[in-house]
Amino acid sequence: MNKRVVDTWNKVAKEYGKIGPKYWDYFGQRLIEISQLALGSKVLDVGCGTGASLFPAAKKVGDYGQVIGIDIAIGMVKACEERRKKLHLSNVSILEMDAAILAFNNQKFDYVVNGFGLPYLYYTDDSFAEIRRVLANKGSFCLVTWDDQDDNPWIEGLIQKYLPPINANNTSINNNKEQNNKAILSLTDEKNIRTIFQCAGFSEITIFPESHFFSYENKDQWWAEMNANAVRGIFDRIHATGKHRLEQLKKEAFQGLDQYRTKEGYTFKRSVYYVIAKL
Repeated sequence: MNKRVVDTWNKVAKEYGKIGPKYWDYFGQRLIEISQLALGSKVLDVGCGTGASLFPAAKKVGDYGQVIGIDIAIGMVKACEERRKKLHLSNVSILEMDAAILAFNNQKFDYVVNGFGLPYLYYTDDSFAEIRRVLANKGSFCLVTWDDQDDNPWIEGLIQKYLPPINANNTSINNNKEQNNKAILSLTDEKNIRTIFQCAGFSEITIFPESHFFSYENKDQWWAEMNANAVRGIFDRIHATGKHRLEQLKKEAFQGLDQYRTKEGYTFKRSVYYVIAKL
């Protein structure tokens, strides 16, 4: 994975998922509900973050089950471990590990789960092959990933005004894929998602769309939450071109937020796909 991306996850780890509406935890819980993990099963959470799906999985499989979470960002691993201790879960292990090089035996897990990591898995060679390798016969890969969001045109248009261009030395995830001679696909398209899993050797692919509304109490909370997720990396790039540019972006963003004002606060619809793919 791109070092800059890993650095961003390390920066935001302590506040990740703690600010504003807990949509990471909501979708993580829903993923486990839909996955129908069997009691006593072995589960691997790839890119576990701070445990949005990891801890619901641990509760679902019970004391005789085993759940292992891995993340390439050590900051996320540490934050997740702190959360595990507070929850007093003994059937959970959390490790720093790259999904493209899984240090597990073949067919070790009944389920592999992942929350919002499809771009990283798809745009990295070997990740899907490794997931298949560690899945048991008739095992399931269960994933939640983003659909298109209604507010994307607004926020993306605003960011593009201030975002400096990526130069040849700053390799993006997509550039990695082009170098590996693999197709660039829209990963918010249901047909493309199905094709990716089919090409990776999975069968019985079921995709469930879902939308849910989440509200921020105020504009400052929205801004703080943006700085505690992947958008932080974009903000850092803008800040590097001048603090005043990031301040101007914030000012324009706060003006634009008025279009999402409701009686609950500042409300956004978040749309996802849940994917259940079996070998």
